[in-house]
Amino acid sequence: MPSSYSLYRERPSWGTNQFRFDLPPPAPSFQPQPSWNGWDFYSAHAAGSNPDPSLFDMARNGANYRDGGVGINEARHWHTRVYGGLGDLNKLLPEELGHAAAYEAYRKFIHHSSMREPLSAEPERQREALIALAMAETTLLLQYTARGNDFYTRRSAAESAAATASQIFFWSRDHDDYDAEFYQGRGRSYGSYGNASSYGDPYAYDADTIRSLLSFINPHHTERWLVWIEL
Repeated sequence: MPSSYSLYRERPSWGTNQFRFDLPPPAPSFQPQPSWNGWDFYSAHAAGSNPDPSLFDMARNGANYRDGGVGINEARHWHTRVYGGLGDLNKLLPEELGHAAAYEAYRKFIHHSSMREPLSAEPERQREALIALAMAETTLLLQYTARGNDFYTRRSAAESAAATASQIFFWSRDHDDYDAEFYQGRGRSYGSYGNASSYGDPYAYDADTIRSLLSFINPHHTERWLVWIEL
């Protein structure tokens, strides 16, 4: 299964301002199970890049989940620089690579329901899985740099990815503005943002996907644009 980075860079207009993330990221080659914890997600996604349990523990424990990392808009900025080919991976800081990896992990969550379904509607397990996927994504990304074997680089990138993934999760929950009936009767949707399908937005496809998921869950709220969905 090709990595996200290798898939994107084979597409037309990669490395230019015209590049759009208008297709899903590659589907993970594993099927999460209801009993999985963060390490299970991490080791499955990082398979083939020698997942390191000590790195996982240090990065997870070292990340400041509430105050560290960046929000979704800055994460997209670094995602465009990294996965859109506008930046040189060998010149970007490990923390910047981590921010980008966190948003790529988020894309996998919204475009591939197999990542969410085993987690039911348990927010803490969803956050744990998203953080683990983001950390694992850094190990895949660093394979395309000259620093992939440097432990400090790997740890810094993983900590940054964990903190940013957690920020995205908490931000989406903090921006919840739906009525209680919707939560209790139809599932949950977290966090609105502006009309992302405007012309030229490289992430319009993500917003359209989220909107279609929301429409399926609750057709009365299709005018909203969301950044987190619990099915």
